Amino acid sequence: MKILYISYWSLGDPLNASAIFPYFPLLVKEKNATITFYTFENSRDKLEELPFHLPGVEHRPLHLRRLGFSALSKLELLMHGRRELIRRRVPVPMT
Repeated sequence: MKILYISYWSLGDPLNASAIFPYFPLLVKEKNATITFYTFENSRDKLEELPFHLPGVEHRPLHLRRLGFSALSKLELLMHGRRELIRRRVPVPMT
């Protein structure tokens, strides 16, 4: 099974660690899954300080500029992230 997971949060965000990461090893072990995991990152420097290693999970950061904290900036971030995924030709697993 191939899984594409796109997280709105950055790799270092506690919500990823508490809500998402615990399920990755279970999916890899129980379902023999390979997971491609995208995160929205606003700093290349901070990302280098955060090692990420989970067997069967490949992390691919999206480096995007943040425009602020309004609802409009979040919409722009999501749209820019979508364009970046299309530009990279990210395959969407169909299984």
